Amino acid sequence: MEKERIFKMSGFKLTKELLDKRICDVDTNSSNTETYREFIHKAEKHLGLSTPTTDEMLDKAIDTDLNRYFKDLSGALDK
Repeated sequence: MEKERIFKMSGFKLTKELLDKRICDVDTNSSNTETYREFIHKAEKHLGLSTPTTDEMLDKAIDTDLNRYFKDLSGALDK
């Protein structure tokens, strides 16, 4: 999986409002055309998570938990 710099944005916080936005539209230095939701699902699959999140789970998550999960995924991809 191609590593992206999206996680390195200073002060970046993923919120539910951003889930369906393309990464490159939020971070103009990124060329990733996936939405954040697509990226999360792809990262989970790449990491072999046995119980990936569903769209419903992402939509119901509170922003602080969503942001923490997103950062945890990014950290796992960096290893």
